[in-house]
Amino acid sequence: MGFRSLRVINDDTVQPGQGFGTHPHRDMEILTYVLQGGLAHRDSTGGGGEIRPGDVQRMSAGTGVAHSEFNASRTDPVHFLQIWIVPEQRGLAAGYEQKNFPADERKGALRLLASRTGARDR
Repeated sequence: MGFRSLRVINDDTVQPGQGFGTHPHRDMEILTYVLQGGLAHRDSTGGGGEIRPGDVQRMSAGTGVAHSEFNASRTDPVHFLQIWIVPEQRGLAAGYEQKNFPADERKGALRLLASRTGARDR
C-alpha cells in the first residue's frame, strides 16, 4: 500500500444488491473506473449517478465528503478499479466530476486521468 502519492489501487467486484454504505473521506483524490456493470454513487457534495464502463469519476475528498457506492444492478456484479491519490495540499475543497471516454478513444491508447498541473492528454 502506497507508492509516493499513490495510496492504493483497489480492484473490486461487488455482487448485486451489495455495496458500501455512507462513509467519510478527507484529503484524498479518488478515481473510479468501471470495467463491467454499473456503480451507483451518491455524495455530500451533491455529486452522484451511475458510473458505467468507459466512465471515470473523480471525487476530491478535500475538507471532507461522505459518500456511498452500490451495485446499480439487481442481477449482475459490478467490477471496478478505484485509485486513491494523496493530494499535495490538505484542506482543499471537496468536489466531484464524471466523464465518459468513448470506446473508440480508448482502444489501443492510454489516457491521462490525473495530473498535478491539470494538463490534458489532447
